[in-house]
Amino acid sequence: MGSGTLWMVGHHHPAVCRTTGRVVVSDPSVGERARQVDVWVQVIGSRGLTQYAPLTYGEIAANDLDRLPSC
Repeated sequence: MGSGTLWMVGHHHPAVCRTTGRVVVSDPSVGERARQVDVWVQVIGSRGLTQYAPLTYGEIAANDLDRLPSC
């Protein structure tokens, strides 16, 4: 397992690995911070499912993200 914890919408999720994919763009018109990111992190979420979270809406320490292996 990788090292790091993704914070997203008030919840912490253990991060497994990282990858790049579709660019996700925030919506500043609804109060979101302007951000455009193509980095996704596989997280341990619901049992039996493979789940990814875009870093557009999540946060992970830069050194933790660097230590995550590629998916």
